[in-house]
Amino acid sequence: MDLYDFFNTFTTAVAKDVALDLWAMAHFGHHVTVYPDLDFSNPPDSEDDTPYVIFHSPGKRSGQEMRTIDYGMELWLVLNKSTHKTRAEDNITEPAGVELISDFITKTQAAIVAALPANFMVDFEVVTDTIGMIPEIHGHLACEFMQRLVIGQDPLG
Repeated sequence: MDLYDFFNTFTTAVAKDVALDLWAMAHFGHHVTVYPDLDFSNPPDSEDDTPYVIFHSPGKRSGQEMRTIDYGMELWLVLNKSTHKTRAEDNITEPAGVELISDFITKTQAAIVAALPANFMVDFEVVTDTIGMIPEIHGHLACEFMQRLVIGQDPLG
């Protein structure tokens, strides 16, 4: 499996994830759109385009002395839910997207974990921007994958 195949494992997994699709249909009335390597100078600009996930090209790090291969991949998750809602506490009002972006990230992470090839470990770093980008709500998901090797073997090479 080469780096492109590795990358496609996850873009396909997110695009075909049933739980993520049901969630998107329930909250937005349409499917999540997956963009591998979307040009940021021309992003989707319609409320009808959200929710969507942008996958950036992955990176790979390995060396002759290393006993692991490390991969990195970043995702931007975007939805449009800027309406405000009042929580059970009358004096707390927040954009509806605060809860939805957390759900979106959690479901996307689950799709990635379910698609992990054998013997891989993954770490996630999550950041959300629920206020500064209104009407869009953004989430950033950085994934670091590691696979331990048997000396002299590169299973993805």
